[in-house]
Amino acid sequence: MNYHESSLFVLRRCVWAGRTTRADLMQAFGIPSATATRALSYAVSHFPLTLGQKPKWVESIPHAAIPTPASAGVLLRLLGENPYQFAVTGLKPSELNVVITRLKHDVALSVDNAVLTLLLRATINSTRIDIRYVGLRLGESARWRSVVPVALNYLQNQWRLMAHDLETTDFPLKSFVIPRILDAQLTTQKRPRGLRLQTGDIAQRVYKIRLNSRMTVDQQIAIRRELGINQNDEITLADNVLFDFRKTYMENEIKADANIVWPLVVELQRAG
Repeated sequence: MNYHESSLFVLRRCVWAGRTTRADLMQAFGIPSATATRALSYAVSHFPLTLGQKPKWVESIPHAAIPTPASAGVLLRLLGENPYQFAVTGLKPSELNVVITRLKHDVALSVDNAVLTLLLRATINSTRIDIRYVGLRLGESARWRSVVPVALNYLQNQWRLMAHDLETTDFPLKSFVIPRILDAQLTTQKRPRGLRLQTGDIAQRVYKIRLNSRMTVDQQIAIRRELGINQNDEITLADNVLFDFRKTYMENEIKADANIVWPLVVELQRAG
């Protein structure tokens, strides 16, 4: 039993649901009653200023400061990652209704399982494979490409394969949208000797940003918070989100409606 994980569960549940019982721990972690009792005691000893021990449960101390692991910000992040993981959030779906809306559907429903299996194994082992991939350039058809996957990237509810493109000089790391990989197969060819595997880390860069002058002061405050714009009118974006950022905030698709302030962003330039 990982008592650190269970203590965080107890803390979050007490803060947001009021109390935690042995039955809660038994349900969340599949542990026996005796272990759940020890987990409750451990949590109280770990967060003595926030949690109070009662004969049959642990509860939050009224008006106690909320530790960071149970803060609203942390809880929202956890809910965004997996809203239905009771052992992590400390809240049951029946206690907090979280509506998840996804623009893109589950990749597992659209990509052949054999292809997904090969992609995952190749990524784990950094194995050279061939993929039949189609991009979105005008008139482009799918073609076979030789790659070495090094990481998976989950961006905007879309799975992507981070892989070295072996058909390009210096074998740059590129992103391949998994649903656009129409087929994949092993190859007998080995990895090039000059290839230095990267970890898949994506560079982040700072951009100067200017918002639409038609916004009210309150709208500008809200959008600056939403986008993370600092006091120097700068925003930090990872290289792989730049296209989606422009598409989401800078495309003028609803400009015909004079009652809507759009686009939100009218200029984006690299800083420095």
